[in-house]
Amino acid sequence: FERAILLDDGFIKVEFCIAHLSGLWQARNSKLFEQKHLTPWKCAEAGVLIQHADCSFMHGLARQFLDIVDPNVAEALALREALFLSQKIGLSDAVNLGDSALIVLAANQESDGPLPCVLVVEDVIYLCKDLPVHHISWIPRSENIIAHSFPKFS
Repeated sequence: FERAILLDDGFIKVEFCIAHLSGLWQARNSKLFEQKHLTPWKCAEAGVLIQHADCSFMHGLARQFLDIVDPNVAEALALREALFLSQKIGLSDAVNLGDSALIVLAANQESDGPLPCVLVVEDVIYLCKDLPVHHISWIPRSENIIAHSFPKFS
């Protein structure tokens, strides 16, 4: 909404210009009118939470990965982001908890990861070698609520 803010005796009055809004919306979304349909937005979200040993908050990160719809790829990318953040803040001892058993097993080199994730998992394995002490463990999704809520609220 376009707002005209007028000061009148110390009170703020807000006026909305609906006709202008409609024209502005159509101009900004002209591609939708040309295509005659709406293409769904493809995006995966990743949340990373770093806590102290006493579970108090240390760092957090939320990212969106455009054109990623495979949940395994999203989980692998989230793990990679966690490792990047660990390196950036200089963690010397870390335990990564992920709720994708496939990605955790692949990152620990206990199985082959899903084919779309192979390159990202290779990055994860390489990044783990640069950290002094690093463990990747699986937890149920129900225990990973905070990390999953980061992208929703960012």
